[in-house]
Amino acid sequence: MPLLHLADLTIDRARAQVSRNGVEISLPRLSYDLLLALVDQAPAICTTEMLLDRVWPGLVVSPETVAQRIKLLRTALGDDARQPRYLAVVRGRGYRLVEPVVAESSQLPAPGVAETSLTTRRWAIVLSFVLAGIAILAGTIWLRPAAQRDRAAAPVATASNERSIAVLPFENLGAAPDDNALTLGIAESVLHQLANLPNMVVIARTSSFSLNRKNLDPRQVGARLGARFLLEGSVQHVDTQLRVTAQLIEAASGTHVWSLQFDRSTHDVFSMEDEIALKVAQALELSLDAKATERLSGQGTSNFDAYFEFVQARSLLAGGRVADMDSAGQHLQRAIRLDPDFARAYVELAGAELQRAEYDPGADRRSRFDAAAVKAGKLLEQAIALDPGNG
Repeated sequence: MPLLHLADLTIDRARAQVSRNGVEISLPRLSYDLLLALVDQAPAICTTEMLLDRVWPGLVVSPETVAQRIKLLRTALGDDARQPRYLAVVRGRGYRLVEPVVAESSQLPAPGVAETSLTTRRWAIVLSFVLAGIAILAGTIWLRPAAQRDRAAAPVATASNERSIAVLPFENLGAAPDDNALTLGIAESVLHQLANLPNMVVIARTSSFSLNRKNLDPRQVGARLGARFLLEGSVQHVDTQLRVTAQLIEAASGTHVWSLQFDRSTHDVFSMEDEIALKVAQALELSLDAKATERLSGQGTSNFDAYFEFVQARSLLAGGRVADMDSAGQHLQRAIRLDPDFARAYVELAGAELQRAEYDPGADRRSRFDAAAVKAGKLLEQAIALDPGNG
C-alpha cells in the first residue's frame, strides 16, 4: 500500500501512522479516521455530512462534534486555523486539505529508527484527556441504528424516527438572577435522562437548545430538528417553591399529547424531573424494564444545593465567555464540596479546566494546558470510580 504525502506529513495507511520527518505523530483513532476521510476526498471539499457518515457511521453526532475533532486534529498536527498549512474551513460547505496529496510506494523506516519525542508522547496523553472531556461535554454522541441518525433536515413522523424527541429549553417565569440557570438545568436533566433509554432518538442539546423558535410553529420546529415529538415547558421559582409545567407535543399535527403541572418545593425538583421523563417514555410506548426505569431516576445527587451549583456552572460554560470560566469552576468546586459523590460535577469540572486552559492567552499556554490535562484526568478518574457506568 503506497505511502501518502501531505506537505511535510507522511501517512502510512498500512500501519495507520502519521509522521513528520521520521517522527510519528500520535493521533487518536477518530482524528486519524478524520484525516483519512479528508485525504480520500482531496482535492475536493469534504462536507460535514460526508465526515459524519465516514467517521461516525451509525452514531448520532452533531456538527459541533466534527468541528471539535477538526480542532483536535489541528492541534496534534501543529496547524494554525488562521494560516492553515494542512486543513482549511470552507465556510458553509465543509473542510478541505490545503496541499495536494502525493502517493509513493516506499515504506516507512522500521519501528525504532526514529523515536517519538518526549513532547509528542506528552501531547498524546494530553489529547486523550481532551478527547474524554470533549466527549462528555458535548454529550452529543449516542449509539443508534444508522436509520435513526439525527439530522436537522430529517423528515418528521417517518417510521425510522417515530420515537424521536427534542427537549426544548423551558421558559423562565422567575425574577431572580439565577432562575435562568435552574430553568435550563431542569430541561437539560430531563434530556439527559431520556438519552439513557434504548430505542429512543433524542435530539442533541446543541441542536434543540440553539434553535431560534421565534415565529416557528411546532410543525416547523419538528421538521428542522428531525423530531416527531417536542417537550417544552416553563419554570417559576419563588423562594423555596417551584411551579413547573411540561407539555408533550406531536410536531406533525401540532397537538398536545399531555400537559403536566407541579407545585413543589425546590428539594422535590429531582422527583419532578423523573416523573416528566417517565411520562414521556410511557407516551412513546416504550417498554421499560427495571433497569431502564432506574436509568430514568436521579441526577447523580440528592442534594439540591449541589445540583443548583452544578446547573449554574453549566449555564456559564455554555456561554463560552472566557470571563465566566473561573466562576463556573468555583460553582463546580462548591457542588463537589456539598456532595463529594456527585460524579457529574467531577466530569464537568474536568471539562471546565480544559476549556479554560484552551482559551488561556498566556505565553506559556502549552505548559498550562499540560497541567490542566493532568488535573482533568484525575477528576475523570474520580468520576469513573464514583459512577463506572458514566458515558
